[in-house]
Amino acid sequence: ECIRSEAIFRGCDRIANMAKSLAAFFRYSISRAENIVTVSDELNNIRNYIMIQNYRFEDKFQFRVEIEDGDKEVLSCLIPKMTIQPIVENAVFHGLETKQGDCCVCIHVRTTEDTAILVISDNGVGMNEEQLCHLRFSMEHGRQEEEPAGEEKHKLSRRNGIALYNVNQRLKLSFGPSYGLNVYSIEGEGTDMEIILPIRTEREEE
Repeated sequence: ECIRSEAIFRGCDRIANMAKSLAAFFRYSISRAENIVTVSDELNNIRNYIMIQNYRFEDKFQFRVEIEDGDKEVLSCLIPKMTIQPIVENAVFHGLETKQGDCCVCIHVRTTEDTAILVISDNGVGMNEEQLCHLRFSMEHGRQEEEPAGEEKHKLSRRNGIALYNVNQRLKLSFGPSYGLNVYSIEGEGTDMEIILPIRTEREEE
């Protein structure tokens, strides 16, 4: 806040906005007040995260949220804190950072009778079938499949899988084994990460 105030005083609006986004992102990330937040809270945090990355990469990333049928009530659904950010971070650094041209992250939200489904999509480099299988395995089991000594071929999918395993387990521990993550990808086209949640709101929890 001191940096932001100094920047405003000196007329450096870009620095002031960067400091504001960074402060909001840090405040959300390190706050221990709540472990369960709303989808709306998570999306606001992602907007700050993307804004920070766009300052770093000169507005390289487009970001949009699409809510099917205009069902705004889904924004009140409960979700473990910091569920979406690791997924978007993977999309940015492993899917889009090296991509030329338009780079987009889209979060599409839809509901069924008792389930909320959030799909985080990127139009990045994607994965081949073998890499995708390794990612799914480590995402579900929290460890790597056995590979020959010194094998580096699946380093990327293994590293991603450990982070996603933690997110997946938090969803299952919070809501039950039928909820969690699914991942789909096509090499050269992009990756979709699907979050499946029960429709539970703060009002229902209270």
